[in-house]
Amino acid sequence: MANNFKTLGVMLDCSRNAIKTVEEMKRFITLFAKMGYNEVGLYMEDTFTVEGEDFFGYMRGRYSLEELREIDDFAYSLGVEVVPFIQTLGHLNQLFQWPCYDEIRDIDRIFLVGEEKTYQFIEKMIAALRPCFRSKKINVGMDEASGMCRGKYYDKHGAYNRAEVFIDHVNRVCDIVRKYDFRPMIWGDMFFTIFTGKDGAMGHEHFDFDDNFRNKVPEDLTIIMGNYSPTDKDYYVNMIRDYRELSPNFAFISASWKWNGWVPSGYTGLGASDAGLRACIEEKVDYFIMTLWGDNGAECSDYSALPALVQAACYNQGIYDREDIKKKCKEWTGVDFDTFLLLSDPDYDPELPLIRVITPTKYQLYNDCFMGLFDKGGVGPDEKEFYTKCADNIRAKLDETGEYRYIFETVMKLCDALSIKAQLGVRTHEAYLSNDKEELKNIIGDYEEVLKRIDDFYYSFRNQWYKENKPHGFDIQDIRFGGLLRRIKSCKERLEDFVDGKIDKIPELHEEQLYIMKRRDFHNEWASTVTTNVLGGYA
Repeated sequence: MANNFKTLGVMLDCSRNAIKTVEEMKRFITLFAKMGYNEVGLYMEDTFTVEGEDFFGYMRGRYSLEELREIDDFAYSLGVEVVPFIQTLGHLNQLFQWPCYDEIRDIDRIFLVGEEKTYQFIEKMIAALRPCFRSKKINVGMDEASGMCRGKYYDKHGAYNRAEVFIDHVNRVCDIVRKYDFRPMIWGDMFFTIFTGKDGAMGHEHFDFDDNFRNKVPEDLTIIMGNYSPTDKDYYVNMIRDYRELSPNFAFISASWKWNGWVPSGYTGLGASDAGLRACIEEKVDYFIMTLWGDNGAECSDYSALPALVQAACYNQGIYDREDIKKKCKEWTGVDFDTFLLLSDPDYDPELPLIRVITPTKYQLYNDCFMGLFDKGGVGPDEKEFYTKCADNIRAKLDETGEYRYIFETVMKLCDALSIKAQLGVRTHEAYLSNDKEELKNIIGDYEEVLKRIDDFYYSFRNQWYKENKPHGFDIQDIRFGGLLRRIKSCKERLEDFVDGKIDKIPELHEEQLYIMKRRDFHNEWASTVTTNVLGGYA
């Protein structure tokens, strides 16, 4: 039986600190080739080497050109095509931290379009990649750039037609791509954003394009469409039909939902990709890509997302029955499908719709013990029992997790820590405001225990990171864990001083805590989780 897709791809995020070592990349490609994937995309904003641009990816673990060639050679030997995914409009936060690139920066993280120096720089990027890959495909990005033309471009040119500016930029970049014998691909959301005025973040809102604009879309441009959340097949069917009105060349992206912290949102990944896959099969789309984004630190192992990735591989082969999919998962990975889903349980609430993703494991870990931004609405009375059960469920299956045991150990130890840490701030406030010094003594003992458990979790996570990734990027985790441990120690010491009568007040514990969210809501950004105070910048 023929596969449903001519191309079944998986895209790895190599720009959110976690950059796989070459050996780990080979391990990954070997597994996915076995599953029937025939394309691997490398999402690299500034994490590859460009000759003469020393600050491009400086200290970020960027791939050397030799490393990229080695990856491409290995994948080719297994029948897998490696495709570079880069950015030529937005998403260049790390690049624009360097003053040497100010001349080609419009605003925030966006290139200054229409500027010759910008296109000279983009050409250097594309030229650097050409010798590294056999593939004729290159994804030049351009997604989520709603701020385009609203900074330096506006200062220089005044009023403008953003749609015209955008499509002119697309054509300029495509001209460069063709010069180096690549075929261009682009994320599709900006085609709709510039007309609707709504930044959908890879979302979609219907718009009827006029012929004048449509005729300016390059004929050889593949537009990548998709959305990561809806679990309604008809939503995607309508989206596919809208994109077909814009261009006959397109691919569909879906997501495995592993970018929220250490824990994947596996059930959402299964639901969203199921709907997207079925829509694509119904509409005879022949190019399907599963994405593995790593937002805000890339803590979650890509292998944690295997249920959704196995499902996509099975649908490609015409295998739709869940029990048959589970058999293929065991065959391909050596681990039961349902065992992999244990990794998702700590952030899963079966009473919520799949589209509502929650991230308590991240915000409850970093939630301050005294200032507790999430104590009101973000911590429930049953967290200890809940996390203990999650940890015990994983512990019971550890001997069945094979080569992925280290990933399960990391999530298990996170849950062990959260079984105490999640409610620590709430309990501290209650005992302090009741002036219950005996209970505070007991809580101080829990502070000591949670420090040990977080430290244990840290070392497990560090082992996971260094097994899979280059060391660059783990500095952020050291900073976050170091701050967390030191802050818990500081709170513990001040509680001890209060209990011993050395101080008569802890001001933070007197301040009224506000509801800033609903319980167990989505919140995976470390900086806004850990404090409301200034972390950096000029503020």
